[in-house]
Amino acid sequence: MANIKLAISVILVCFVVSTSAVGKTCDSSEPCKCSMSDGTGEINLRSLASTDGLPKFTLPTGYWNYSYNPCEAFNSTKYTGLAVVQVNANNPNEEYDLGVQANEKFEYKISQGLYVEYRASDYLRTSRVYLNCEPTNVEQLIFLGESISTEYEFILNTPCACPGFCDDNGLIDGITTVTVPVTEPPTTTVPPVTTTPPITTTPTIDPNLPRCDRTGICSCSMSDGTGLINLNSLASKNGTPAWTIQDSYGWQYEYNPCVGFTSLYYTNLAILQSSIYNTWDEYDLGSQLYESFIYRAAEGVSVEYYAQDQLRKSRVTLVCEPETTEHELKFLGELIITEYEFVLTGPCGCPGLCDDNGLLSPGTTTTATVPSNTDTTTPNGNVGPEPVPKPGVNWDIVGASLVALIFHDLILLFVVSFILVLLKFVFNVACCSNSASKYSMQSTA
Repeated sequence: MANIKLAISVILVCFVVSTSAVGKTCDSSEPCKCSMSDGTGEINLRSLASTDGLPKFTLPTGYWNYSYNPCEAFNSTKYTGLAVVQVNANNPNEEYDLGVQANEKFEYKISQGLYVEYRASDYLRTSRVYLNCEPTNVEQLIFLGESISTEYEFILNTPCACPGFCDDNGLIDGITTVTVPVTEPPTTTVPPVTTTPPITTTPTIDPNLPRCDRTGICSCSMSDGTGLINLNSLASKNGTPAWTIQDSYGWQYEYNPCVGFTSLYYTNLAILQSSIYNTWDEYDLGSQLYESFIYRAAEGVSVEYYAQDQLRKSRVTLVCEPETTEHELKFLGELIITEYEFVLTGPCGCPGLCDDNGLLSPGTTTTATVPSNTDTTTPNGNVGPEPVPKPGVNWDIVGASLVALIFHDLILLFVVSFILVLLKFVFNVACCSNSASKYSMQSTA
């Protein structure tokens, strides 16, 4: 009896802990709407639906087109009852069911917020539409990508994603939104002229850390006086990217610092992702127009690029390697959805070692202009910047993370040990019992 009471207590504690961890939910009693458990109101998407048999939203992304209609099913060439469909832009007969209305489900997760999930009729593919409360008159669907194979992610910006804003007919009386003026499309077929954004200095989160202040295209000046970082000599100027590398998943990455290049769909690129199996399937991972230099304590200086549609971002971390004359680009991966990480190793990642024409001769450095009231005396009594340190492990930075990791592992070990002891001495359950092997030996005998 004591064991039963203890077991019930453990179950109740686990239930309370799991409930508190999950937090709020959005409970759906009928299709296309749900009520927030925290009492903030109802989410109702019904007024967004197209009722003429066609999808409300269609997104061309290059090789694929994606169509979505909340609430009301539509049909394609091969499928019926659809919520989301993927169609080949060059071959409409190639299409895939990404979710049907019958398999709609509202989910809320602390790390992701509220989303609507749709499973395909054969359950081979899944789509998630994240609902972003947008208190304006804007209704916009954005395709994030196929984050995991066969799982497709979208963002829906709409005021109807705000609790209590909409009913079946649209905005509820008394609810006001901020009106965003709609720009009329141009009457000419000539594309508009794109202007380069002004050169700005990206603010550093910690004012005590050094900065690399952008001085022009592809160069920045270290605020600690160690010199200029200049990547201009690395650029290919013949219209092709300086680096082309591949990953193990069938994707190719092309990078050219400083000078834009053109692909099938995009212009003025810094970084492009394309399929090695199909040249039509490509994505803008960063434009030369949106280049910025960032300094982080754990990584050093990196160059960051945003795509022209701001949907994707690439970070190229510069690793100073003064002992070589070559530069090497490596792809680390898509560590966060739509954020791509690269490492560029070479001497031009070191302050003061390169100018527009390449590697400087030994003993020559490029330095930033230092204000007259700035003391540049180094600890050894010389005037000027300190020598560039060789790469190595900075224990002032790594130490705290290492201690935290060890502490985390100790806590995990304690929790696992506690559970094993609880199972053994309270419930008489041995997780590592060799009873099965004994039974096998007796049976053989």
